[in-house]
Amino acid sequence: MDPIEEVRRTEEMLVQYKQRYTQVHQVRTSHPPFPLCGHDIIHQTIDYLVRASHTVRSLMEKGEYCHAAVLARPCLEWALRIMWCRVVEDGWQRIVSYLAAETLKAADAEKDQHGSSPISDEARHTLEQMRGQSTGKIPSLKDMLTSIERKQSSALAASNVAETYAIFFKGALHQVAHANLCYMAFEQTASDTFRVARAIRRSGIWIINSSHDYIGMSPQDVEAFVNEYISGFELPDDGQKANSADAKSRAAD
Repeated sequence: MDPIEEVRRTEEMLVQYKQRYTQVHQVRTSHPPFPLCGHDIIHQTIDYLVRASHTVRSLMEKGEYCHAAVLARPCLEWALRIMWCRVVEDGWQRIVSYLAAETLKAADAEKDQHGSSPISDEARHTLEQMRGQSTGKIPSLKDMLTSIERKQSSALAASNVAETYAIFFKGALHQVAHANLCYMAFEQTASDTFRVARAIRRSGIWIINSSHDYIGMSPQDVEAFVNEYISGFELPDDGQKANSADAKSRAAD
């Protein structure tokens, strides 16, 4: 499939999936605006990926693949984090706690330098409570991938997860996101320059793969749905159920 068309189809798929997800778990409209639980993270990650995909596609049409790759990286990173939440104990609490801690660190650093904080006292109070939800640390991307790989029920699924660090997080997306001028000087021979479309496609599939049971979609439902947009997708029945069963009730209410 043409890379630009692949991104377009992934965007369309996620727009439709968001509608399905929202029918079961409505978007929280109460204060504060930042994520408090797993469902918030899923909603906001899908929204981010839809907006990013639209911009990525526009940049690809202009031949600006370096900038497209910069946008694609956080999409795949958040898709990975959502997958990781499903295979570890206390995953959603740990990721919410991590986000709160990182936000407070950034705000404190700015206040130390300029005397004012970018967050309100009310928001700080909420973030401090969130930070205390879990003492579990967030592992590196590589360690996250290792944890997920071990949980896969098929050799193909494990292989797809295993290659992600080398190809995306250490490879193309990482090098371009950090403006490695040497790496970017080499000619990209693949039709999918810097594997941007592949990263967007994988991000969309991973998000759906990691959250479909929260809205009552079976693996067969997911296969049929994804294949409306991206052909050749298969989801193992036994492995996904095993990975998600104990986390389902904690998604994050």
